[in-house]
Amino acid sequence: MKKQKHLDKLTPRLAEIESGAPEENYESYSYGGDEGFDQDGADFDPGFAPGEGGAGRKKPRKTKLEEHLRLLHVYFKDLEHETSLLSPKEELRIAANIKKCENKAEAIRAVLSEISRETSKKKSTLKKYPVYTGTDMVSYMERMSTLSDAYVKRSSELKNRFIKSNLKLVISIAKNYMGRGLPLADLIQEGNLGLMRAVEKFDYTLGYKFSTYASWWIQQAVFRAPFEKTKTIRIPVYLYEWAGKVRAVTTMLSKELDREPTCEEIAKELGISPSVVKRIIQTASDVMNNVQSLDTPISNEDQRTHIEFVEDEKIPPPDSAILKRTVQNRIEDILSLLTPKEREIIRMRFGIGIETTYTLSEIGDRFGVTRERIRQIEKSALEKISSSYIGEYLRDLI
Repeated sequence: MKKQKHLDKLTPRLAEIESGAPEENYESYSYGGDEGFDQDGADFDPGFAPGEGGAGRKKPRKTKLEEHLRLLHVYFKDLEHETSLLSPKEELRIAANIKKCENKAEAIRAVLSEISRETSKKKSTLKKYPVYTGTDMVSYMERMSTLSDAYVKRSSELKNRFIKSNLKLVISIAKNYMGRGLPLADLIQEGNLGLMRAVEKFDYTLGYKFSTYASWWIQQAVFRAPFEKTKTIRIPVYLYEWAGKVRAVTTMLSKELDREPTCEEIAKELGISPSVVKRIIQTASDVMNNVQSLDTPISNEDQRTHIEFVEDEKIPPPDSAILKRTVQNRIEDILSLLTPKEREIIRMRFGIGIETTYTLSEIGDRFGVTRERIRQIEKSALEKISSSYIGEYLRDLI
């Protein structure tokens, strides 16, 4: 009976779910402003002023940059008027309810999975419980599935509240990474993905502020974006990080020693082995040397460029071109078996050697006969083609 009791615990408010009544009063968790909550970037500055102009004055055509800035300005204005910060108490309550909804949905899915496994057995142990028999079981599983979907939907809605209330934090972090190859709009987009990841991973029981936790995920997403999106050859981000550390230490030691430092000296400063330093330097050098222009000659002896060996995808393969030419020749041989009138009608009907096809009525008007007569001539010509030896050969090609 443990299983029966477990199921009973999951369905006390099923009638409320089906009638549309909420289980928890989530609407009470309104955005309460920034009282007691000092989120970085709350009063953010986009870093530039949008273009101004009179409303009634005819404006010149916007450039791509002006349009980009205008869209950003609209986005900032929407955030300013439609989003507000959550207080620490609201953060805690909403995060707790997100976890509760996810746990209940997971518990219901586990029970439904268990019922499905048991009912698939020849000797089901669930037959002893009346709730699992006949149409009652099907109805019960449908109601439980509906309940699970309701919990999942509420969890998503609460997560969206978290995300919307912290979009300004993304902007304040993304501004610090401008000028690294990606426009601000793309950096904000990547930061929003990091924010969504932070909402998924946030554990309110640890006692940390969400903004502190989310900042790490946002910074990681925004920092990695230029390396992953702007390079012709994608290189792991950790390699860029280590190459930057090696370069910084090399510059520092060069000033101190007044000479180029050795790999051993760099390794000692970084706390890694000299072999790792050599591998980092060599890898970075190989990447830079391997990025070549398509106009670069293959070698000193062969002055042909790399672009001459790039495949032209618009040109069909040789076998395809040969087959196409063969079929065209056979079609001409077949048409030679027909009378001039039949040949012209077949060409017009199927667009052979011309750019378009014609209907029976259009061909009839051309020859001054009815569409039915054209249909009869077409049928006779096709039968003549089908019975010929060339028709059999063409059928094998197709």
